[in-house]
Amino acid sequence: MSDTRIILDVWGGECSMEHVARYLPTITEAWTVAEAELRAGYLINLRAEAAWGEIKTFDDRAGAA
Repeated sequence: MSDTRIILDVWGGECSMEHVARYLPTITEAWTVAEAELRAGYLINLRAEAAWGEIKTFDDRAGAA
């Protein structure tokens, strides 16, 4: 199950209402990404299936890698 890809959405801005990034990590990788985003003050969602918007990786934050 650790190789399963999931959808990790990152939300920020006022009241965490802006969808700022999406990653498609494995479940194992997701914990590292999720911890970093939470420590940076972002809201995150982890899902195995349903997604809001297109299912592709993006990061709209300034200076994002």
